[in-house]
Amino acid sequence: DIRMQSIRRVSAGFNQQITPRLRVNTSYSYQRGSHILSGVNLNTPVNGARPSAAFVNIYETLSNANAIAHQIQTNVSMSFAAPSPALSQARFNWRRTSVNATYIWRHSRNDSSGAFGVSPSGTLATEWGPDGSDIHHRGIVGINTQALKNLNANISINASTGPPYNETT
Repeated sequence: DIRMQSIRRVSAGFNQQITPRLRVNTSYSYQRGSHILSGVNLNTPVNGARPSAAFVNIYETLSNANAIAHQIQTNVSMSFAAPSPALSQARFNWRRTSVNATYIWRHSRNDSSGAFGVSPSGTLATEWGPDGSDIHHRGIVGINTQALKNLNANISINASTGPPYNETT
């Protein structure tokens, strides 16, 4: 009775060139997943003894879990010079450089940690929490230059908050 996982996504955004050298874009997306795999241990100890003593855990895989995610992404790109044929004439021109910056905010939650992640309470209703991709803040800054003609160089700096962790006792 396993059903295929279903993901529905709605997104909207805008992209605006402010000047010939400056561009800004922002997008928002909402994603909802259903029929995500979860597990149930059929050999959970009852009164200290397992129903089937020959095995530790016996997992039944179900497709009954869900997930929700919201994301906002903003990008800013700036070139040091407006595009023109004269820009590519000289062998060295530092103005053939651009800077890109991206900020991503994400909030994602689910009620399963996978086919072998068994709910300690036995029900998914109490298991809503951050999923592994719930890294709230990410920032990326990159510099791209072709100051020396026919040589492209990139430098990128990435930073993010830490991913969530799960401690089950």
